[in-house]
Amino acid sequence: MHHSTITREIKRNSENNAYQQEMAQAKSEFRKSSPSKAKKKIYPDLVTIIKQKLPLQWSPVQISGFLKKRAIGKISHETIYKYIWEDKRQGGLLYMILQRFFRH
Repeated sequence: MHHSTITREIKRNSENNAYQQEMAQAKSEFRKSSPSKAKKKIYPDLVTIIKQKLPLQWSPVQISGFLKKRAIGKISHETIYKYIWEDKRQGGLLYMILQRFFRH
């Protein structure tokens, strides 16, 4: 493991200048359970645009470029994909639009 990785781990998970494995593990699990970054980056106006463009067979890359070009928002296509998969995990159907898009 690279020394910078170890340094970052110690810095991120130390308290009172002491690293404790159990505390580091608990912090890691907490970070995993908190809301995804995709949810934080995609606010309701962007969701509306994403839901409008996907049925028109726009790819997440195209949507991301559109948002950036129009200065509406700056999110990556990866963030849009994460949003779509999070929507699927919650019972949403946005992923089905992507399946149709990629089958053609």
